[in-house]
Amino acid sequence: MELINLIHKELPQIQCGRCDTPGCKQYAEAIAQGSPHDRCVPGGKETLNKLNDITAIQYEDVNDDYGPSIPNQKVKIIEEECIGCKKCIDSCPIDAITGGTIRLQLMQIIGWVKHFTQEGYTTKRLRYS
Repeated sequence: MELINLIHKELPQIQCGRCDTPGCKQYAEAIAQGSPHDRCVPGGKETLNKLNDITAIQYEDVNDDYGPSIPNQKVKIIEEECIGCKKCIDSCPIDAITGGTIRLQLMQIIGWVKHFTQEGYTTKRLRYS
């Protein structure tokens, strides 16, 4: 169990499924049972190197071809129409939007989205009327 937790801590925690498991915890369990640890495309080379150290098995590169593809996604929140309902927070699969009902929201599009959209990092504050 300690090995699983150690591996899990180094994964990006975005539950994208790109590694062909439902989430990072399940991928950590699979790695601990001997599955290759070169399948975390969102984690990139940095995560791969950490997993190389933990498992003492060396992979040179992330296997970009493994697993299901993730379609490019763009997010557009229209600030003037925001009513503070939190639907965007509840529906975001990677927890990139933080805040609560009738509060200033902070949306961060993090590294793996940059990888897939090539749009870069975005931070936007939303104001409720």
